Amino acid sequence: MLRLATRVDDPAALVRAATAGILVGDGPAAHALAARAVRIARTRGELALVPHGLEIAAFAGLAAGHYDAATADATEGATLAAATGQPGPAQVHFGILAVLAALLGDRETATLRVRQAGTHDSTAGPGQARALCEWALALLDLIEGRPAATVERLDRIMVARSGHGNAVLQVAATPHLVEAAWRGGRPGPGPRILAALVPFERWTTGTGQPPWLALRSRCRALVAADGDTADGHFREALAQHLRGDGDFARAHTELLYGRELRRRRRPGAAREHLRSAAETFTLLDARPWAAQADVELRAAGAPVPDRPPTAELTAQQERIARLVAGGATNREIAQQLYLSPRTVDHHLRNVFARLGVRSRTELARRFSP
Repeated sequence: MLRLATRVDDPAALVRAATAGILVGDGPAAHALAARAVRIARTRGELALVPHGLEIAAFAGLAAGHYDAATADATEGATLAAATGQPGPAQVHFGILAVLAALLGDRETATLRVRQAGTHDSTAGPGQARALCEWALALLDLIEGRPAATVERLDRIMVARSGHGNAVLQVAATPHLVEAAWRGGRPGPGPRILAALVPFERWTTGTGQPPWLALRSRCRALVAADGDTADGHFREALAQHLRGDGDFARAHTELLYGRELRRRRRPGAAREHLRSAAETFTLLDARPWAAQADVELRAAGAPVPDRPPTAELTAQQERIARLVAGGATNREIAQQLYLSPRTVDHHLRNVFARLGVRSRTELARRFSP
């Protein structure tokens, strides 16, 4: 069905097909269809449809681990939704942006985007936008060492007040729910975790997609009854990650595997995975996750060297660098990209360090045509 949809020229139909792609777990196909819908809608001047296409594209990028692409799609979608008088879609875009910021541990930007979504952490507002904001806040709790709070927040996504939740978000949030329970030191998966795993297992297995199969194996490892079983599931998760292309998800699995190996007094094996996780998180500018990997490395008896900045910019850093080169101030960049000024300042310092420049003028020369 998704292949047949590539012959369709109706942007609304393409958006529906892209949505179906997400529901069956085929993120790349969903993104391609959504991107095509956006191109056709722009060409025909059907601008009201563009935010919807960008929403699906952002969801597809989020699901596939393409966080930079998802951020770009959701940022543009939020701007266009607001400009075309569509507050509901704008709130969903801000919710996606909140999750993306929270995944990287950027508390200031994540909470700012939750406020921009207008749903905060209550039960008010559109269901999907609220669920996204709850997920973002749960991720911040998880990163900052509050697993019980993570479980409490994610429970609100798993079962909404009406008795129905957003199925895709429930599936996507299940690995974080399982991880929070595992990090809480519980002797085994409780009934809530087991109940959440039933639809997760069924859906991820049905997709046949490596990124989802990797997350399925990671969850199985975290609820395994013994170390040998956990080892097998972790190894399978890493093999599936290699078949996909989500660097962040792979690094996250390696961090959890390394932490588990260290707990089981296998520091040598743990260090291999923790070093890989720390290097990837550093490259992706996911500072809190890199810090966690470094803490685990020290606990496993390994020295943690100073990590010099890489010369490669992330997509977000390149966007900021080009805006600075064009004369934009930090505040203007923050408004355009829906970031906090402090986050823009942080990214800009990293840009200077990675490129070896000392001023905005030098940066402008680097990006001059």
